[in-house]
Amino acid sequence: EDGRTSGLRALSGDGREVLVRADAVIIATGGFSANPGRISSYRPELKRISPVGVRGNDGAAVDYLQALRVDFVDMNSFSLYPAFAPDGTLAGEELLFGGGILVNQAGNRFLEGTEDMDAMSGAILHQEGGRAILLADQALFEASPGLQDLYQRGLVYSARRPAELAKNLGFTGNAVGNLENVLAELEDGPYYAFFVNPGVMVCLGGIRIDEEARVLNMDGTPIPGLYAAGEVTGGVQGGACLPGDSLTDAGVFGLRAAESAVKLLGEKGE
Repeated sequence: EDGRTSGLRALSGDGREVLVRADAVIIATGGFSANPGRISSYRPELKRISPVGVRGNDGAAVDYLQALRVDFVDMNSFSLYPAFAPDGTLAGEELLFGGGILVNQAGNRFLEGTEDMDAMSGAILHQEGGRAILLADQALFEASPGLQDLYQRGLVYSARRPAELAKNLGFTGNAVGNLENVLAELEDGPYYAFFVNPGVMVCLGGIRIDEEARVLNMDGTPIPGLYAAGEVTGGVQGGACLPGDSLTDAGVFGLRAAESAVKLLGEKGE
């Protein structure tokens, strides 16, 4: 109201509208990794990306904040991960880089093994169905608690012989021989395989904020009483996310947003 934050409107679990009056509001609604449609609206080549994360990571904040003329930055920047299991569980790096092999549905390798996460994800999205199959042998299975968990939940195919595994995966024709050739690179069976899809690990774009975590409008001016932190913000990490960066970002600017809000309320005598 009158260019200042006055509170927020929300829906309760039973659909009732709730009005909360407040002179300071902190937006921390996360990114939109669970919304492939929104992701592909910024990066059309990611139209086959899989939804991952909690359902609330849908980017709804983008819509209502645009009406307030909030500025956004780097909305087409994402940190991708190439291997999520069908239920959205992340397949650990020990599988990707510790001896596991990715093949397509023709049973062929399509990666050199030296690509970064984004390049691997892009290569998988170009395969049939936008997915790949991750292969592992018994030694890798025993070394990976994550793979054992997926197996216990019925998401992993297993067989003692390559031809049997090919049948379990639905391979026919040349794909059977191709898969047998690839499995020859691993130790003897049993062999394990499961389908993987790329997904967004972190949305790097979002609300533009300043060093005090104040939300900026489209002319670069802070909106009084409005703050943001975490994955809903952009411009903090740039075009790539190093391991641990997203948590540091959320922790540092979450604290900064709280400090700024408390300072504002103190100035108002509240």
